[in-house]
Amino acid sequence: GSSTSAAGSSTVGAVGAALSALHPDLVTLNEVDVAHMPGCLESVSTALSLPFVEFFGHVRGTYGNAILSRYPLSRRKAVHLEGGTEFRFPAGTRKFNGEIAKENEAHRIVRGLLITDVELPSGLRPLGVAVTHLDHMDVAQRRTQLRHIVREAGDGALLLMGDLNALTRSDYSDGAWRRLEERARERKWQLPQHGDLSILRDAKFEDVAVASGSEVQLTAPAMEPLYRVDYGWARASR
Repeated sequence: GSSTSAAGSSTVGAVGAALSALHPDLVTLNEVDVAHMPGCLESVSTALSLPFVEFFGHVRGTYGNAILSRYPLSRRKAVHLEGGTEFRFPAGTRKFNGEIAKENEAHRIVRGLLITDVELPSGLRPLGVAVTHLDHMDVAQRRTQLRHIVREAGDGALLLMGDLNALTRSDYSDGAWRRLEERARERKWQLPQHGDLSILRDAKFEDVAVASGSEVQLTAPAMEPLYRVDYGWARASR
């Protein structure tokens, strides 16, 4: 989820209200902007009674991913992922950080990975939990980022959460897939692709929704979802 809407207004209250009905023990968040909405994590933490919070602002230290927990958290690592789509601003354009772009200046869309250990009660072993948000423009960049995640994950048990911006072909009928292709052509996007998540499968991760037998839910866009891009992947110790 994001702390601001497309119009720039706060979604903090709506996020807290939507999640509170689920009584979660653990929440992971993408697109958290603590510069635009100071105190947003504290507000959600209080609303959900999840007092332990870890945040990694991989963009300027203020925009990134967060983990909120009922149980104590210890940060294992926070890394900037390899890869990321690059593009060039026209000279004179004001960039996202407020600076003015120079001629032929390239900008890379940086993504981050936050991994924590959740200290579970009753003497249970800590649970490794990671959150990330992958490239939304290029499947080749997502593959690079997924390989980096697998290396950072090591061999231990891990729950990986987040907006992976990746598609699973079996989630869609042939007709639904063709409509996604048509939508991409209309918007001059890269055509929808699949197969990049096999990098996680090869590393012995399982798609939690599929493994649990749950009905797969499309997740984006929020109002009339057409895609499943938000996932939980889990792996036992190897």
